[in-house]
Amino acid sequence: MQGIVNHSKIPLRLATILGFVSSLVSLLAALVYFVMKMLFWYNLPIGVAPVIIGLFGVASVQLLFLGVMGEYVGSIYTQVRNRPLVVEEERINFDDNGPS
Repeated sequence: MQGIVNHSKIPLRLATILGFVSSLVSLLAALVYFVMKMLFWYNLPIGVAPVIIGLFGVASVQLLFLGVMGEYVGSIYTQVRNRPLVVEEERINFDDNGPS
């Protein structure tokens, strides 16, 4: 788990993408239900679909914002890791005493 968390932002990006996609699916389902309700007013049961669509809509928006907050935390963690900017294999023409 540490290897995935320390070296990759993929889980954070997956949460963001999954939240965005599920938000779009919930919105599409709500629009389809609205159109079907307008066309078949007396044939559809009352109250079941709006509750399910609302539940999934709120959950997907929460997942989307959790992914966005995770992206912020991941970028802060990347900046404070204190890793070198460059990995050098060999130093040429530098004396060991430092600047004179």
